[in-house]
Amino acid sequence: MSTPQKKVKAESQENRKVLIILSILHSVLLIFLTLWLLDQNVTYGDEKALIKWSTIIKKLVFKIDPKPAQQELLFINTAYDISLIDKLDENEFPVGFQTITDRTKLAKLFEVINTGNFKPKYIICDIFFKDKSPDDSLLNSQISKIDNIVIPYHLKENNQPNTPIFNVNKGLADYNIIEDSFLKYSLLTKDSLESLPLVMYNNLYKSNFKKKNILYFLNNHLSFNTIVIDFRVRYYDIQEGKSATPYPYVNLGEFLSLPDSIISQTIKDKIIVMGDLQDRDIHKTILGTMPGSMILLNVYLTLVNKENIINIFLLLILFLAYFFVSYDLFSKKNIKERKSVKVIMQYKFGKFFVNYLGYLLYLGILSTFLYILYNIHINIFILAVYLKIIELFINHFRTEKDKRDKKSFFKNIYKFRKEFIKVIKSQN
Repeated sequence: MSTPQKKVKAESQENRKVLIILSILHSVLLIFLTLWLLDQNVTYGDEKALIKWSTIIKKLVFKIDPKPAQQELLFINTAYDISLIDKLDENEFPVGFQTITDRTKLAKLFEVINTGNFKPKYIICDIFFKDKSPDDSLLNSQISKIDNIVIPYHLKENNQPNTPIFNVNKGLADYNIIEDSFLKYSLLTKDSLESLPLVMYNNLYKSNFKKKNILYFLNNHLSFNTIVIDFRVRYYDIQEGKSATPYPYVNLGEFLSLPDSIISQTIKDKIIVMGDLQDRDIHKTILGTMPGSMILLNVYLTLVNKENIINIFLLLILFLAYFFVSYDLFSKKNIKERKSVKVIMQYKFGKFFVNYLGYLLYLGILSTFLYILYNIHINIFILAVYLKIIELFINHFRTEKDKRDKKSFFKNIYKFRKEFIKVIKSQN
């Protein structure tokens, strides 16, 4: 091999090494950007549609829809068991009446639980005990005896906790509504306020979830703090006539009409989900309307199935996917020069697709694949915009460089011509 050929080959190998190193560094940057975006409790662009359709593909097309066993859950609806208490103004003067869940019935249920032979595994009592009532002492005497129970609290307008009047296990139960529907849920708020599902999980599994610097850990495993919920249990799962095998569901008043022994046997080893399952506490999700209590249950199931843990194989898939797109992005050979892409760009839609939608499709497929494997949706819109901006910047830089190289080329040709004429004249 001649020396010029060796030099060209050496330069080519050196350029490829630089390209590979640059692609690796950029892939790592994209992974950090992805993890940061996943931790934000917001959704961008049309990602709601992507999340919805990837969920449909997973659950209806691939039939990947695991659910808890029927004997594990019991739903108790409190929507129809209400009582009236005084509505007080800012100065604690009564201005009318307001409805609350009947606390005598709740006290009766908890009394049966406390005195019965069988105990539930856990109780999600999704009832906000904000206002006082004449029956509070009766309810407090029973609810305070139960260790495996959690009740919700919320944040005030000043973002300070609005705690319930009963001193039992409690967790934050606020939802972030995005585009009129529920999409994401944060396990920890303001670095210290544990969500209700997290409190429940910590109690049952003796776990520890905390933030270290900018990262979150569950039992020393790197974890997401904000998660997209898979919704293993959905509204139709508790509706007779819609589900072939509905979960046990009963209204509180009807349940209390049964003998205590039957109630005790029914609740044995079950997770009891209590709350308004029919009326006021209903939220929109990507899979239809759903009671707030059911949303909390699904967040807990996400933790049980460790879908909040950042898996090493997840990081590997992200790295490979980002490496390929980075290699194309930084390569001197534009992706539009490839034969397969040229065929697509013969058509108007193909040009539009390659120029504007290529990254969205690539990242959309990646997000769907990751959701099927790990129940994780990456934020494709921001990432696609970022990649497009980098592509435009690189193309602009190369165009300017080509212009400079072109000018330099013609300038050298002119100098050569001028010197050549001088030599010819000197010979004459």
